[in-house]
Amino acid sequence: MRIVARVDRNGPLRQALAEEALDLALLWQTEDQGPGLGLCPLAWIAHPDLDIRALLVSGEPLPLVMFDSPCLMRSRAIACLDAAGIPWQVVFVSHSLSGIWAAVQAGWA
Repeated sequence: MRIVARVDRNGPLRQALAEEALDLALLWQTEDQGPGLGLCPLAWIAHPDLDIRALLVSGEPLPLVMFDSPCLMRSRAIACLDAAGIPWQVVFVSHSLSGIWAAVQAGWA
């Protein structure tokens, strides 16, 4: 048996499954897409110097570092902020998790 691991976004992984280029994939999905294997709680992260409370009090938009669209987590984050009436502004976009972490560590959000 030979195992080849691949890390990618949902779209390309779903496509590879459909084309039978992959035998198995772990994907993010919404509740309406059927049963899942488990839950993975999401968490907000920010640079330690970002005073989120002060931003919320001032009404300034919350700076967001996000994956590019389409992205399930991006959509959920924006929906949560909109539902709470919190202004937001995307300040950095990346297609990779390493880019997201680098932007947060650099103080973008």
